[in-house]
Amino acid sequence: EQRAMRAKLDDARAAARETGARGVTEPGSTTFGFWEVVQLVKMLNHESSKAAAEHAGRAAEELGFSASEREQFRKIFVEWSRLESGAPSPSSSLASQVGGSSDTDDWISIDTLHRLLRSIGVQMSATQKQELEGQAVNLGIQAKAMLSFVDFLRMMRWLLDTDFAGINDVAASTAAQKSREVAMSPILS
Repeated sequence: EQRAMRAKLDDARAAARETGARGVTEPGSTTFGFWEVVQLVKMLNHESSKAAAEHAGRAAEELGFSASEREQFRKIFVEWSRLESGAPSPSSSLASQVGGSSDTDDWISIDTLHRLLRSIGVQMSATQKQELEGQAVNLGIQAKAMLSFVDFLRMMRWLLDTDFAGINDVAASTAAQKSREVAMSPILS
């Protein structure tokens, strides 16, 4: 494992040199500078993001979601995660510029999931709200804990399969409204 990390550090040194950084240490050195660490963090974050994206892709496939559906859910999930955390959009954050943040780092709470569902017109009774929290526990998510994107996909599959609180009719109505808006947009332009 140490050899693998040293090899990555040497790759980070090469990447730092490519950016024009000064004072980059020699390959195999036991010391390293700031720009080597920046490049190493970017590389490790990329590897982590790639692994998480592959995991989400496998989970979406196992859950029966298409690539398009997965992408739509990802956009919704990231937006609600940003709203919950108060974080700026990913493209404007310093962390994303240095490679530190990705949507694989995002989480939402069960309360945020409730708000998301209400925002699309799903009306839940107190009993249904408890049922939703119970399903989160059944999926291995504690009632007040946070949902990862894969957890969110699992919850979406359950919501759709059970037609929880009439979500399928709400989704169909929303889709029909969006289609009408798209159809009307050339007329209004």
